[in-house]
Amino acid sequence: MTDPPRLVAELVGHGWTVVGQGRDHIRLAWPNRRSGFLVVPTDTTAPEFVEMWGYVLAELEAAVDVGVKAAHALAGQVSGTAQGEAGR
Repeated sequence: MTDPPRLVAELVGHGWTVVGQGRDHIRLAWPNRRSGFLVVPTDTTAPEFVEMWGYVLAELEAAVDVGVKAAHALAGQVSGTAQGEAGR
């Protein structure tokens, strides 16, 4: 997908907040984070668009990876607790 308006709409629909907008970008605050922004380029004709778009996708993929690892760790804690209680 190389559709900045669609990506921004999807992110906002999942808890992101638009905190700024410029001529060629939209700045979003990460959900449930106190700091940090994701800058989504909007001018697909800009020479730097491909590089910036790649950065946005890499940041989102890294966030997915962290989320998956956190979910697995949490699942291990929950199942470990259940196993511990079952053994009592």
